[in-house]
Amino acid sequence: MAAQKAAAASDPSVEVLALPYRQGDLLPGRHQRLALTLTREETQQLLKACKMIGATPTHVFHAAAAMVVRDLQDKPTQTKRVRYINYILRNERSSCQEPYSTARHPAAVYHSVSGQSLVVDMDLHPAPTEPDTQTRKKEFLSILETVKDFYLTVKQDEEFYVLAPTMFSQATPSLPSGPRPLPVPEPNAHPSVSISSMGRTDAIVAPETGAFEARDPWVTGEELGNGLGLFLGTFRGELCLSAAYNEAWHIETDVKEYLERCKTVVFSGLDITEP
Repeated sequence: MAAQKAAAASDPSVEVLALPYRQGDLLPGRHQRLALTLTREETQQLLKACKMIGATPTHVFHAAAAMVVRDLQDKPTQTKRVRYINYILRNERSSCQEPYSTARHPAAVYHSVSGQSLVVDMDLHPAPTEPDTQTRKKEFLSILETVKDFYLTVKQDEEFYVLAPTMFSQATPSLPSGPRPLPVPEPNAHPSVSISSMGRTDAIVAPETGAFEARDPWVTGEELGNGLGLFLGTFRGELCLSAAYNEAWHIETDVKEYLERCKTVVFSGLDITEP
């Protein structure tokens, strides 16, 4: 796992992408969350478009996440090859035994991390030569195939659960013996964007219980790094794309723009007309 990621990051022919962030702070601030919710009509259009190409909302938004990280980079003087590196978070709720797989544990999110890294190579163009809409659509669909293939490979890995404890231990650094107190790690030099899907949260949080009605249920992990953690979930027929971020390195307007760009990339790439 570590060797494959290191090899992908050390290729001299490509530049590893880093999500732009506000530099200066070395310590994390408050954890924040921002959400972009699609209407029911938009959600239905998205699901229909995904079904037609054999993809899931997670696939298409992960492909968009990679493209938007690329789009946010400073424009070079000439076209250069860049690389998005991340992992996938598999929703393991359905693999859990009862009661952990049921609505009796609604606030729990169970995910596992892929052993291998998802690697997406793209071109970063100078400002005067930005690709047109059709070229970007073609690029999006190509990246989507890469993402789909990777998700399928991980899903079909019969040894995944057997190797998971070993992979987890290898990815966990040893605790230094000193000094005390231990220093806080510096911000990641190449922060990225991850995405995890919670699926239909109606099955986790009941929309109605007696006289009570639930609206917009959500959960995130604590984001202490300078990357972004995206979450996907559908409740009452409305898909929600949300982002967890730390205010030491990101502000609300930047994160909102990122989410809106992801939606635009997906809708444009799938020929979905916004109402």
